[in-house]
Amino acid sequence: MTTPVTLLGAYDRHNFGDLLLARVAARLLAPRGVRFAGLAARDLRGCGGVRVAHLADLQPAPGEPPRALLHVGGQLATCSAWQAAAMLLPPQEAPAAIGYFALSL
Repeated sequence: MTTPVTLLGAYDRHNFGDLLLARVAARLLAPRGVRFAGLAARDLRGCGGVRVAHLADLQPAPGEPPRALLHVGGQLATCSAWQAAAMLLPPQEAPAAIGYFALSL
């Protein structure tokens, strides 16, 4: 049996490149079991993405074998924590929060 893999990336957001990389990585890793993880749990299958679990929710259960964790995505080094948090806000809350915090930068 091969070790299942958790793919970590920005699959919980709208970036086409990251969504594409998730699908390519899953296909390359087949037939291994693959789960997708991000900073937020989201189901983007309706718009071409994948079902994403929050990374903290994917810890192995007691007795479950460990999973490999593989970061698959791009430009992580240039995305600040503030930018990632803003991207994860509900659409109706984002403009006000961005405007508020931009004043303190």
